[in-house]
Amino acid sequence: MDKKGLFLEYIDGWKNNDIKRILGSLSDNCLIIESHGPVYHGLPDVERWVNEWISDGSVIDLWNLSSFDDASDASYASWT
Repeated sequence: MDKKGLFLEYIDGWKNNDIKRILGSLSDNCLIIESHGPVYHGLPDVERWVNEWISDGSVIDLWNLSSFDDASDASYASWT
């Protein structure tokens, strides 16, 4: 699967509270930086975050990808 496909899989995982899909779309050494500051390094850190988010009863109402750019060593996305 290409990088954009993996990102769309990541989004779908969040929309469906599916931790396997979220983690399955990431590499072991992933880095996620949220717009409001939190940073997550690696799958164990992301898994803790996602489990906490899901156990709090949080849901995604809307997540539309507005742009996706792919460089050789990183990908950048924006959404609404």
